[in-house]
Amino acid sequence: MSAGIDSTSTEDGKEEAEKTKTMLRLLKCFPGDDVFALLTDYFFHPDNNVSITAIQSSAVDGNVEAVGHLFSIIKKSPPVLKIEAIRALAVIKDPGTAEHLVQYFTTFKETCLKQEILEAVNEIQPDHERVLELNRGVLSDST
Repeated sequence: MSAGIDSTSTEDGKEEAEKTKTMLRLLKCFPGDDVFALLTDYFFHPDNNVSITAIQSSAVDGNVEAVGHLFSIIKKSPPVLKIEAIRALAVIKDPGTAEHLVQYFTTFKETCLKQEILEAVNEIQPDHERVLELNRGVLSDST
C-alpha cells in the first residue's frame, strides 16, 4: 500500500511543480520589482526544473533586482542552474555584470560554463576592456 501512496505523492508533487512553473512563466508577462522579487524566491527551489523556470522568467532586460541572486546561483549551484543564471544575466544586460562574469571564466573548469560566460559578456558589454581582453585571450589560446 505504501507504494501506491508514494506513487500518488510523486504524481501530486509533479503536478504541483507544473502548476508552479506555469505561474512563474505567467509572472514574466507582468514585469516589475514586486514580480521580480517573487521570482527570486523560487531560484533555490528543491526541484531544479522549478528553479530553471524562475530563472528564465526573471530574464528581462533591465531586471537588476535579480542580478545579486543570479550571482549567488553562479557561486553555489549545479552547472545546469549556473548556465541558466548566466543566460539570464545576458538578457538583463546590466553593464556592471560583464566584468564580474569575466572573473568567473578562469575559475570554472567546465567548457560549457566558459562558453556561456563568453557569450554573455559579449552580449552585455562587448566593448568593455576586460571583455576585450578575454576575447583576445580565448583567440590566442585557440591558435
